[in-house]
Amino acid sequence: MSRRNRKTSDPDNDTIIMDLISNQLPMNDPANPSSSAPHESPDQRMQAALNLYRNLIDDQSWSIDITALWQYRLAQVRKMIDASGFAGVVLYDPVNIRYATGTSTSPVFSLHFRDRYCFIGAHGPVVFFEKPHWRHLTEGSGLVGEVRDRISCRGATGGADIDGNIARWIGEIGDLVDSYGAGGRRLAMDHCEPALLRALESKGYTVCEAQEPMERIRAIKSAEELDCMRVALAVTEYGMQKMQDVLRPGVTENYLWSILGGNNIEYGGEWLECRLLTSGPRTNPWLQEASDRPVQAGEVVAFDTDIIGPFGYCADISRTFFCGPGTPTPRQKAMYALAREELAHNTELLQPGRTLQEIAQRAFAVPAEYKENSYAFVAHGIGLCDEWPNCYQLEILEERGEGDIVIEAGMTLCVESYIGETGGPDGIKLEEQVLVTESGPVTLSRFPFETAMAG
Repeated sequence: MSRRNRKTSDPDNDTIIMDLISNQLPMNDPANPSSSAPHESPDQRMQAALNLYRNLIDDQSWSIDITALWQYRLAQVRKMIDASGFAGVVLYDPVNIRYATGTSTSPVFSLHFRDRYCFIGAHGPVVFFEKPHWRHLTEGSGLVGEVRDRISCRGATGGADIDGNIARWIGEIGDLVDSYGAGGRRLAMDHCEPALLRALESKGYTVCEAQEPMERIRAIKSAEELDCMRVALAVTEYGMQKMQDVLRPGVTENYLWSILGGNNIEYGGEWLECRLLTSGPRTNPWLQEASDRPVQAGEVVAFDTDIIGPFGYCADISRTFFCGPGTPTPRQKAMYALAREELAHNTELLQPGRTLQEIAQRAFAVPAEYKENSYAFVAHGIGLCDEWPNCYQLEILEERGEGDIVIEAGMTLCVESYIGETGGPDGIKLEEQVLVTESGPVTLSRFPFETAMAG
């Protein structure tokens, strides 16, 4: 008998935890030798993720060329600097830093303590400005050629002499621009403190937006990036299977979500962007987050993974499970069928050379009773996180004036669907991760749809 169908008396989270302890539901599955033990290093956990994918594709010799991955991404940044006429780029965003340099340390912490940054010129070394006691984490990492002490221009971390820090910051970056820049004083940055911005402008620099051009170059994925994404998806889908295996009445939303997150960490993944898992009436409207609510028999459990997995790549897929015993209602099955139809229809629209306007105009027509709650996106870019481009529903896209953006081969996007009427008792959330090729879309996510919900 499968773990999912094992009978218990009024199971709750404590029962499941005891199952884990007694290895009836092992977190380190003895049937899967790639599963990592708690004492293993991050590198070993990454190896476990690779082994998981090798087992999935039945190819034990398969590997990822990490050096090629790093070199492609840095080359993309250099091309962007050249094409935009920048003297160089300064990156604070940890996602951009990872993309450009191949190094990542405490990325979530760095999202709100933006003191670590790097400089990349038209040529020359990648220069990383690191916290003094963190240098050992960055030296020799990725494509970083030189590590210097960071200079904080933030009031919270820069000390009493912020003006002095700013002067030193401009002095160091100015020397790098002179040595490795392409000429001029057009400096691109993805983050800049107001006082630093004013000081740079007073010194004759033009500070340009780096985030948008970085997003655009990140949109076209190399073969190695796609390999990383496939591994992240495999790890995520393994976690989804674990969730489905323990789904039964009495299990809380938070517990189910902890299984997905724990599996991601176990296999070398990093963090979850959101906590989008809900059950029963909390699935409508969408975008509520996981709570301590126990799932009841006959309810649906909907979730959106939003996982930053191994190698820093995002696995962003959605499924809706049915919690037995019993069978889904005709209404639940009908909504599920509509969501699947929307996914299939809109995935097929992701053809290279087609504009977002054309896609939005041809997108699946959500029935009127579900329109108010329908998802704002037809599809959105995906890579190291949710990324550019964003194909909104037609009315939103036209307001934003982004209809002329063209879909290209090498882009990866997530196709979204949410079906649930306003005020309804529940709703259905589905999402697939898709690669655009020269011959059309190819779905990368592999997790099966819920057989109990089939019409």
